[in-house]
Amino acid sequence: LAILDSNTWANNSQEKYLQVVVDGRETAPTYHFSATDRALDRANMFSRESIPNQKRGHCLTFKLPGLDKTLDVEFPSGRLPVCDRCKKNYKTKTLCRSRDLHKGLPWTEVYICMTLDPTCTDANNNYVDGPFVARRVQKEVFCFKTDMDTTMPICAACKRKNYTRSYCRSKMQHRHLPWNTVYFALSANCSMSAQQSVPTENTEKKSAAQNIDGGDDIHQIDESRSFFVTLSSKSC
Repeated sequence: LAILDSNTWANNSQEKYLQVVVDGRETAPTYHFSATDRALDRANMFSRESIPNQKRGHCLTFKLPGLDKTLDVEFPSGRLPVCDRCKKNYKTKTLCRSRDLHKGLPWTEVYICMTLDPTCTDANNNYVDGPFVARRVQKEVFCFKTDMDTTMPICAACKRKNYTRSYCRSKMQHRHLPWNTVYFALSANCSMSAQQSVPTENTEKKSAAQNIDGGDDIHQIDESRSFFVTLSSKSC
């Protein structure tokens, strides 16, 4: 056999091979990868197989408090704590949310700001029947109308300045949303069939269950069309 000279190497650096000639006949290319190439390929293979959807956010499925509607919301990667079961088993976010794709409520509180678009309500400003779809939006500036709980995390401005929660919530009485709030916009999914949709119960029948954990009535839609939700496995 004879090895061809360097001019016959392929230009593509990812396809390094030698063309071998045996008895005047060209054989199939024989690939030769270096140890570095094998290590990189092995690392890429395990990263793709063990952690699917690594670049995507972590999904959370919950029922909207006060409404008989189930939502699937996608948190930014690394922002959703592990579920209650994985917390007891000392599993990380990567194992719980990325590898196993758990969608259960987190073991600790997360904060969500929901904004309704016009498709969520009818002409009488009541919620429409059918499922809602949540999409993540950019951060907006909202404030509570009343004094906040002093145990609430600090606002984003105090977080950047490394102020304490006592200074933010007790002394200055800031009413801005917590720094780790995730913002979503709700839309009515009119394309889903009636069999897949989850109907909303009548407002008259929910008069006894409108206040959830001392919160406001979700059926009283404010002019801002936004509301603040606190979720955890302990509160729901």
